[in-house]
Amino acid sequence: MKKLITYGFAIATAAMVLTGCAGSTNNEDNSSIFEAQQNKNAPEAAGDNAVNNAGTGETVTDVSEQTGDSYAAPAEQTYGLSICDETSELDYSYDYDSEIKFAVQNAIVESSSYEEEFKKIDAIREHITSRRKDSENQVEMNMVASYFFKVWDDELNDLWGRFSDGVDEQTKEKVLANQRNWNSMKESAVLEALGPAEEGGSIYPVLYYDLLENSTKTRCYFIAKEFAAFKGVDYTMPAKEVTGMYIDNQGTGEIYGSLYISEGWESGYNCKISIYRIGELEGSVEEAGDGKLSFVSYDDNVKGTITYGWDGAAFEVTEVNGDAIVSVGDVYEFPFVF
Repeated sequence: MKKLITYGFAIATAAMVLTGCAGSTNNEDNSSIFEAQQNKNAPEAAGDNAVNNAGTGETVTDVSEQTGDSYAAPAEQTYGLSICDETSELDYSYDYDSEIKFAVQNAIVESSSYEEEFKKIDAIREHITSRRKDSENQVEMNMVASYFFKVWDDELNDLWGRFSDGVDEQTKEKVLANQRNWNSMKESAVLEALGPAEEGGSIYPVLYYDLLENSTKTRCYFIAKEFAAFKGVDYTMPAKEVTGMYIDNQGTGEIYGSLYISEGWESGYNCKISIYRIGELEGSVEEAGDGKLSFVSYDDNVKGTITYGWDGAAFEVTEVNGDAIVSVGDVYEFPFVF
């Protein structure tokens, strides 16, 4: 997040060509920066409500042809102009939704594995980053954050459509239960992590979209893992980042407790731990190796160890000084990776 807010990232050259953005149809008409030129034979991507469908179990538009074995991507098609065809600086008054959708579809078509597919989706994000202007104001930064979320939102829509149509009912229902819970918890999770929008200031949309982008990416990873297992294909989850949110949902679509790790403004990481029926702790964390973090509350009264990974997170209290809402030896678990 610090990188997005403070421009601590390298701006790629305007003429760069990204592997994840290859395969789009070139178009000589430059009358509009991103004037969509969709091929009339191009299939529609999953509908705009597909993420909600993934959460509720309603029918999702079929956007793919299943291979019947191994990795399943849509049949190869020719798509129109995508956001990856352009090297001009972003036009912040333009709606890029259709171009992002084209780019995501192209990335999926060109991929032969889930790892490659996700790498190409990340490349689309990087391409958008390369086209940002140095003098972005806060409103424009908020808009770009929404583009980043849109990239992974479209990927989830399409991946869920392929998964839903490509697995048996037992596998689908198992994953669908988690999808429904995730969908039900999204807005509450944002509120739990970031607080109300009216108290977050002008930067709140960046934080909001960043959290949802990473959560949506996480759902893609989990669905790919289940899809690969069903197809008998090897798929390795990427390394789990330190930042992220873990929820105690007790197997439901409700939030009973949460553990949220975010980057600090200057350095290190911040952590907010909400413990069901007990209260809340806030402090700083540092990496301690072996998938563990050391936690120190801001009042220095509570210290502990956080274990985290794709199986969830756990907080163990190791030291208490003075008044505290927890005791040494207490362990609190947050099994749902948001």
